[in-house]
Amino acid sequence: MTRLGVSKKKKSPRATELSQLKKELQSVSEQLESCKRELAEGRERETATSEILREIASSPTDIQPVLDVVVECAAKLCAANDAVLLRLEGDSLRPSAHCGPMPTLRGPGQQLSIGRGTVHGRAIIERKTIHIEDIATEIEN
Repeated sequence: MTRLGVSKKKKSPRATELSQLKKELQSVSEQLESCKRELAEGRERETATSEILREIASSPTDIQPVLDVVVECAAKLCAANDAVLLRLEGDSLRPSAHCGPMPTLRGPGQQLSIGRGTVHGRAIIERKTIHIEDIATEIEN
């Protein structure tokens, strides 16, 4: 009698062990990369904090240079092309610092109303951070 079929080879214990070691090495490598990213992010935050503190020390009576550095550091930390700092005054917002190419209100007396139709208005009304990946897309909608 002839037996037809395909037989499966069993993995040798050594091959199974090597496969398991490979999976463990990959997991450890991923953890190492995650730690490296976290360390780099921590260094970036420390650098930003240092820049802000240095500006505070050099401008003890003038807040504007400090606000400018805060906005620049925020943009760097968020990998953003643009950042704006708005100050709440009564029931409106006034731009206090800006960095980047997007247009913003500038100059004395320029104010923005607070409403759900804008990202900053929603953030204030909802009292929470609102993250928008691409503000240009948000503005178009």
